Amino acid sequence: MKNILVGLAFLLCSVLLFAGNEDKQVLFLQKGEKVWTGVVNDGARMPLKPGYKMDFKGDNKSNQVQPLILTTAGQYVWCEEPFAFEMKEDCVEISSTQGKIIMGKVGSTLREARQYVADTFFPASGLLPDTILFSSPQYNTWIELNYNQNQEDVLKYARAILDNGFPPGVITIDDSWQEDFGVWKFHPKRFPDPKKMIGELHRMGFKVSLWVCPFVSPDQEHLVREFRENNPLLLRNVTDKWGNTSQVPYIIQWWNGYSAILDMSNPDACKWFEAQLNFLMEEYGIDGFKFDGGNMEYYPDDAIDKTFVAIKGEAKKKLRVAIANTKIYEKYFEDVLKDVYDRSLDRYEKLEEILRLAVKEKVDMIVFPECYLPYEWLARLYRFSATNKIAIISGIEIIALNHSDENSFQKDILNLTAVILPYKINNYSFAYMAFHEKIHFSPEEQRMVVNYSHFPREGKTLQMFYWHDVFFSVYCCFEIASISLRSAFKNYLDLFVAVECNKDINYFSNVMGSLCRDMHCYCLQVNTSDYGDSRLIKPASSVKMNMMRIKGGCNEAILVEDVDIDGLRNFQRKQYELQRDEKDKFKTTPPGFDVSIVDAKLHKRLVKRIQEELRMD
Repeated sequence: MKNILVGLAFLLCSVLLFAGNEDKQVLFLQKGEKVWTGVVNDGARMPLKPGYKMDFKGDNKSNQVQPLILTTAGQYVWCEEPFAFEMKEDCVEISSTQGKIIMGKVGSTLREARQYVADTFFPASGLLPDTILFSSPQYNTWIELNYNQNQEDVLKYARAILDNGFPPGVITIDDSWQEDFGVWKFHPKRFPDPKKMIGELHRMGFKVSLWVCPFVSPDQEHLVREFRENNPLLLRNVTDKWGNTSQVPYIIQWWNGYSAILDMSNPDACKWFEAQLNFLMEEYGIDGFKFDGGNMEYYPDDAIDKTFVAIKGEAKKKLRVAIANTKIYEKYFEDVLKDVYDRSLDRYEKLEEILRLAVKEKVDMIVFPECYLPYEWLARLYRFSATNKIAIISGIEIIALNHSDENSFQKDILNLTAVILPYKINNYSFAYMAFHEKIHFSPEEQRMVVNYSHFPREGKTLQMFYWHDVFFSVYCCFEIASISLRSAFKNYLDLFVAVECNKDINYFSNVMGSLCRDMHCYCLQVNTSDYGDSRLIKPASSVKMNMMRIKGGCNEAILVEDVDIDGLRNFQRKQYELQRDEKDKFKTTPPGFDVSIVDAKLHKRLVKRIQEELRMD
């Protein structure tokens, strides 16, 4: 009983942690009052019109931004942290979850407001860069040489500038002068004598700058060794099967591929990067640098993270899974938005009937639809899972948490999916419980939540689980409409689980069918019984794809099937010709399928590989 209470207390604490304080303000506008904001790329759209929205957190629209609003009547809005706002007909609605919003009025003009905020919040330092940046031209080798930066052509370009009557100025040698990203040394083949080249450029009258970026190629062995202590890279947490958390570099996709990235909020990163720049100035006489690629979209403060949870247990060559065929009443969703809750005995008895059937059929895993379970009943499922050794995946009825003011009627709406995995230590039974917070609300969900003056709170994390030697992940309904999300664990999954409460069964059926073949894994989707299309499919021909499928019924029921995990892996391990000989079992694996991952599964090495590398981005 103590374990159950501890688990429930952890759940309630975890849920409460989702709530955050938010500063919300309204800037009222006079008739004819116009609004400007600190978004360089939207300059042509100013003064702003009703309907304009901006969130300074994680979005600089590929240029400079400043969390600032000014009006032609002398009003201003400033915040030391990013905020979001939306233009209305007669006001501006502003919100910030990170800092205090400062509002005021100075004079009666845009100029007066601008001068006041500049003097007050970001006064000039009085320092100037080298005046050559303003008094002479700046030249860049990118257009001339692109990725073919080399010593001979850089000098040829500089001489051509002078020969055509243009004055010397600052010349920037662009991307590919370096050995690699993060290895800030001249490439020895392309620049055999960089010191001589820079000396010649100086004699011509040029100042020389170099292109640099915050990215670091993750396969540089000497950097890996160097970064073992005081790692300057942006990291993320990874938890192993014993609950130990380690940190690995976050791999970012950018225009030059995939790289780790310096965490410039980390003093160690700034110190390391500055040392690289100082070396270039001292060793070669470099005068300055072009800093590129530091856009905030490459720093995923709110990006989707991927975590891995491994639960130790006996391997199962076949996994007996069950679909819970039960009805989700849309009324329940809307009732929560109105602060009304159904916790009736009839509803609870329907849950108990499904659990009884799961025990009778000796299933290993049972999956319920989206938004199915009242969160107060999670303790029952936790105890059931641990006692009966049955994994449970269930959507949780939406949860309404205080948005800002404790007494406010406006709430943050959470859509969670619980994953409960039983395990044993010696002779004691336990269960691990995790929560997936829905990443994308559907447009219809958002419409309903917003129309009740609430706020859909979307998650940021995808999870992959390892349990009884089965690798699986859990998705919630509209998330599988995202190509990037549904393919996040490609090659790794044995089973893809989707909980749904969705009317558009034709579209989602097509998506799941394609996903099943593209990912080459089993796919289990569980919808409310009245919409149907709850099914288990495998990567096979259209005739053999559906292993079980159900819709309708006024009673609570389950559908059970065995998932041949070992059979799928042994098929995947074979090359194309051998797979064709067994095409009655599965479709051949798609192009680019990583057989090394399957081999690691068969030899029980994949968990260690993920924990050591975790390079799934």
